[in-house]
Amino acid sequence: MRNLTRTIRISALYVSFFFLVNIPISGHTQETGITEKTIRIGGVMDFEGQSKGLGLNMRKGILAAIQGQNSHGRRIEFITQNDSYSPSLTIKATEKLIDDGIFIMLGNVGTPTAKVSLPLLAESNIPAVGFFTGAGILRPGVGNVVNFRASYIQETAAVIDSAL
Repeated sequence: MRNLTRTIRISALYVSFFFLVNIPISGHTQETGITEKTIRIGGVMDFEGQSKGLGLNMRKGILAAIQGQNSHGRRIEFITQNDSYSPSLTIKATEKLIDDGIFIMLGNVGTPTAKVSLPLLAESNIPAVGFFTGAGILRPGVGNVVNFRASYIQETAAVIDSAL
C-alpha cells in the first residue's frame, strides 16, 4: 500500500505540473475558470469512503505540484469536493464545481464516479484530465478527455507480454 500511495502522489505531481504550466492561455481570458489573476481547477475525489487513500493522496500530489506555481502570471486554484466514492454524490459535487466555474477537472478517482461525471463535464465543455482509472469509458471518452494512465486492457496486455 505504501508503494501505491507513493506512486499516486508522484503521478499526480507530474501530471499536475506538466499540464498546469503548459496550459495555452493566450486568447482565453474569458474562458470559464480563468480570470486575469487565477485559473480555477476542480477535482472530485473520495476523502472518506472505501478508496479515501487514493483520493487523499491524489489531492496531496496535485497540491504539491501546484504549490507556488502560476501559469502565464495566473495563480492556480485547486478546489475539491468529496464524493466518498459514491456516484450519486459525484453528480452533486461535479455540478457544484461546474457551477463554481472551473476550467478543467483534474485527478478524479474511480470508474463508477468517472462514469457519471464525464457526461456532465462533456455537456459543459470542461476537459477531464488525469482521472485515476483505467476504465474503457475514458478511451476515447465523451468530451475532452486527457489520459495519463494506461487502460486496464493495456496493463493486462503488458503483464501477459512480459510473462511470455
